[in-house]
Amino acid sequence: MNEGLPESWEALEPGTPVFASDGARVGEVKEVLAAPEEDIFEGIICKTEHGDRFVDWEIIGSMHERGVYLKIDGAAAAANLPEPKSAPAVMEVGPDEVSESGGAYKRDVWFKRVWNRISGNY
Repeated sequence: MNEGLPESWEALEPGTPVFASDGARVGEVKEVLAAPEEDIFEGIICKTEHGDRFVDWEIIGSMHERGVYLKIDGAAAAANLPEPKSAPAVMEVGPDEVSESGGAYKRDVWFKRVWNRISGNY
């Protein structure tokens, strides 16, 4: 099979076929989960016959122009991948909540340091 040239996650498009390591077609890319501004790639949502599945970046073997190859064997193994979950809420700080000295940020850092000392997570 000619999957084309190697690609980056940044070039992955919805509809790109996803294959198991044995060549069995598992599904297709539905969504790329990433934070491009921070150069973070989490994985993909794969549309399969068993519904949408989350494919963590760690089990993606390679990405090419015409296919994504997983490190797992067979379509049955792909069916056992977890269903996607919604991302946790992101807290945002508004302009009224931050002083010129960065008060909200300093307070958060202080709380994290105190919690780490209490819990033993240095």
